[in-house]
Amino acid sequence: MNSSNIKPSTRYWLVVILSFLWYAVGVFNYLAQAYMTDETLVSFPDEVQLYYTNLPAWVTAAFALAVFGGLLGSVGLFLRKKWASFLFLGSFFAIVAQQFHSFFVQDFIEITIEKAIMPLLVLIIALYMIYYSRKSETEGLLI
Repeated sequence: MNSSNIKPSTRYWLVVILSFLWYAVGVFNYLAQAYMTDETLVSFPDEVQLYYTNLPAWVTAAFALAVFGGLLGSVGLFLRKKWASFLFLGSFFAIVAQQFHSFFVQDFIEITIEKAIMPLLVLIIALYMIYYSRKSETEGLLI
């Protein structure tokens, strides 16, 4: 059966919409960080200021690749395209690179369990999106 004839379930569209919203918030956060003004930066505690002022360009690039890759992957799922899986995979590797810096390289902010919850959630969602897009592909929903 041709995949264009297979009708996605309501769950599929719910995952697509939630994924798009999740990554859109990520894009917003990236843009807020990338275009942060000096006035905003000085309003943060000293340790956070040090973190942002010493953030390597590759970490910022990984952040951009992670959120824009995930957002485009969500668009790919909406359009029911196989390339969505590739974008989610690329997004995941960018997240790993970014989180590696946050957990193992930077030493300006102490990592506590409370500060680790969101990064771990980001990784879990990224892994789920890889799984879900590949599952959708094997079910014939993506062309």
